[in-house]
Amino acid sequence: MAINKKGFELTISTLVIIILAVLFLIIIVAIMTGGFGKAWATIKGFLTSDVDSTRKACEAACMTESRHDFCCTQRDVTFTQVKEKVNCTDSRLKVACNINCEEEC
Repeated sequence: MAINKKGFELTISTLVIIILAVLFLIIIVAIMTGGFGKAWATIKGFLTSDVDSTRKACEAACMTESRHDFCCTQRDVTFTQVKEKVNCTDSRLKVACNINCEEEC
């Protein structure tokens, strides 16, 4: 007695395609309604800390010699679970730069 495996394989592949299509539709709806923004912010937070991204932005401002961006722009950074507004001259960011910020802001 032989079992017809072709019909069974077709059913599994059809189910997989249906599941993928439903997931794709859910993702599209989430993106269109803006619900994906919060999820992306959470995922991004696990991948890189805001201290690291702020340090990189400050280093870029230093390399391009953007005095106002380096000295005056306030950025939200979380140090020890407290969100603070700091600029690139904050010593906790550890950005070495030769820009003089005394008369900039």
